[in-house]
Amino acid sequence: MIKKLMAVAIAGAALMACSDKVDRDGTRDNIVKTLEDNGFEVDKDCVDDALDQYSDDELKDIDEELKGDDPSAEATALIEQLFECATLGS
Repeated sequence: MIKKLMAVAIAGAALMACSDKVDRDGTRDNIVKTLEDNGFEVDKDCVDDALDQYSDDELKDIDEELKGDDPSAEATALIEQLFECATLGS
C-alpha cells in the first residue's frame, strides 16, 4: 500500500512540475523520468494514453488542482491512471 501511495505522489509531483505551459511530450517525459528515478518501470504508451484523454486546458486545470489540498475527481482519476502505467522495478 505504501508503494502505491508513493507512486501516486510521485506521479502527481511530476505532473505539477510541468509549470504553466503544457507540453505533452515534456509532461510525459517528466512523469516517466520521475517515476523511473524512483524505482518504477513505466509504460510510456500508457502514460501517453492517459494524457491524451485531456485537453491542454484540462491538464493545466489538473496541474493547478494538484497544487492544492483538495484535488478534483478528474485530477485524482488522472493520477490513478498514471499509477496503472507504473510498476515497482525489480
